[in-house]
Amino acid sequence: MDVKNIELLKNLPIFRSLNLASVKKLADKALFVAFKKGEVVVHENAQDDAFYVVVSGRLQAYTRLKSGATRVFSTYCSGDCFGENVLLAGETYWYTVRCLNDAVLLKVLREDFDDILRNNPEVMTPFSRIFQDRIQSLREEKKRAKWSSIFALYGIHTGVGKALLSTNLAASLRAETGEPVLVVDMNSSEGRLSLMKFEDMVNWTCADISELVEHHPAGYDVLRIELKGTETEANLIPSFFGCLVKRYDYVLVDLPGELTPPVQQSFLQCDEILLITGKEEENIYRSRLFLRDLEREQVDVEEKVRIILTRAPDDLSNGIDSIQRHLGHPIHAHLARIASEPTAADRPFVLAKPVHAFSLVVTRLAREIGNVRVGLALGSGAARGLAHIGVIRVLEQEGIIVDVVSGASMGAFIAAVWASGKSADEMEEIALRVNTKRAFFSLLDFTWMRGGLIKGRKIEAFLESILGDKTFADTFIDTRLIATDLNTIEEIVFSEGRLVDAVRASIAIPGVITPIQSNGHLLIDGGISNPVPISVLERMGVSKIIAVNTIPHAEMMREYHQIHHELGGLPKEQKQMYDSFRRRTRWHLDNNIMDINMRAMHAMQSQIAATACANADVVIRPVILDSAWYEFYDPAKYIRKGEESARAMLPVLQKLPAR
Repeated sequence: MDVKNIELLKNLPIFRSLNLASVKKLADKALFVAFKKGEVVVHENAQDDAFYVVVSGRLQAYTRLKSGATRVFSTYCSGDCFGENVLLAGETYWYTVRCLNDAVLLKVLREDFDDILRNNPEVMTPFSRIFQDRIQSLREEKKRAKWSSIFALYGIHTGVGKALLSTNLAASLRAETGEPVLVVDMNSSEGRLSLMKFEDMVNWTCADISELVEHHPAGYDVLRIELKGTETEANLIPSFFGCLVKRYDYVLVDLPGELTPPVQQSFLQCDEILLITGKEEENIYRSRLFLRDLEREQVDVEEKVRIILTRAPDDLSNGIDSIQRHLGHPIHAHLARIASEPTAADRPFVLAKPVHAFSLVVTRLAREIGNVRVGLALGSGAARGLAHIGVIRVLEQEGIIVDVVSGASMGAFIAAVWASGKSADEMEEIALRVNTKRAFFSLLDFTWMRGGLIKGRKIEAFLESILGDKTFADTFIDTRLIATDLNTIEEIVFSEGRLVDAVRASIAIPGVITPIQSNGHLLIDGGISNPVPISVLERMGVSKIIAVNTIPHAEMMREYHQIHHELGGLPKEQKQMYDSFRRRTRWHLDNNIMDINMRAMHAMQSQIAATACANADVVIRPVILDSAWYEFYDPAKYIRKGEESARAMLPVLQKLPAR
């Protein structure tokens, strides 16, 4: 009889109530099975006559939704178990379990499982509790799916800011999620705890490690490990990681620069790699070689590596695309320079100066990792969409950070300009360039061409004067812009390429502005298929969504026109005031072909937008009823309305980032 097996079984939480004789009997029949990272232990809808207990390593349980998306509902670490519902209820597996790290499992066959329950009825209590907890978790609405827990931070060269990112990202993760965060500092130094010593002290039982870590004032913990660079250490990495995620939701592993066996094993066993590099030619060259080395080790670079560009200048226009082409891999984020280190060692820069360009990027990265991103969906509405500027001004003034922005039609234009780095004040200045009718009509190049009354070349030139040749890679906020395929009426989502091209496609009002040909699609206004693009943010996994809908719904318009119908029977003096109001709002231009087209389009979008907004956490409605779609020459009133509507929703908006 293997004494070690008995000791292992006695310490597993699920078997602690067993008497020694039962443990010995189970140990005689125990099957210890090893799995490699990525291997599937059980498949959804499959039958399996066994119960599993995790001895070491880490596994993930997930299901497939009808939409094809994956829903993670549990992560198993040392001491956890799964499969009890299959044996207790006689069902097939309603989830798949795969290994996130190399793992060792105890496999208990059905007959041995039944024997345990017959002879030890007290064991049924923990099994039943686990079973009930998992059923309840499946029923939770909008349950968060945490895909990654272990992030390896690797600096391509000394001095690229890896340590600065590590401390600030840990502080931000803790602040944004409220969950336990651990930084594992593996940069070799004498006097630290060796990996082998840690294994001896903690072992697979994942005992309390609070005495081994340092508690940072910013709320996260630090574990300092000294690496010798041996193969023995490399073999310990999977169980080491599995132990840490038992107690911490997020583990940031700050790796040394030397590519020793334990460092390379860390790349294989972690969930994601944050490759920190500079914009200098030497760093880019080294990064390219590093990515090739990872690919040779069978690492899925496209899925697993996020490149963080540090010490980026304030303006990287047209620079990111060039770097990406040299790397053959996208840049995930680019961190702005900071003039100096924070003076207080106990307060990381991201907390001391939260609205600094550096801090905003780190916060957005932390929210992405923690799946607590805030998204902003800017809807269509022609001139009414200028209200988006007022909404954004309030968000900026109140320090409400948006991580992802989507936009359709006018919302696409505002989203692109804001994401490219313009503030609300700067966007208002741009809007005021066309604050006269003459300026507005100067942008309209009328034509008898098929497809629209306006060519759109002057509009495109106007867009280029604002956005230049900036691409989606140059944006400071993750951005999605929506257009519509005229032939299929399908939504087309832009996430790469020139911003001007995406905006030009998204504002191509049917019958008014000529469509755009792009990648085999004939593209028109994004508001046709998705007037308030909330669904785009949902598909990205954004957890909190702000929607801005400027399109009035039918009930609003019915009440509005009823009021004006009643005004028609007023005394002469009041009737003259009413007629003056009509002239001021240019109602005498109503019912021309362009106006009828726009009003019909907005009527169609109204119901679609209302349905979409039901899925947003906050809906802002800056609607001005006595307005017309073409009033781009009167931006101030729309911007003010956007501010007023956003401020009315401030009590809710300020709670959004809260977990």
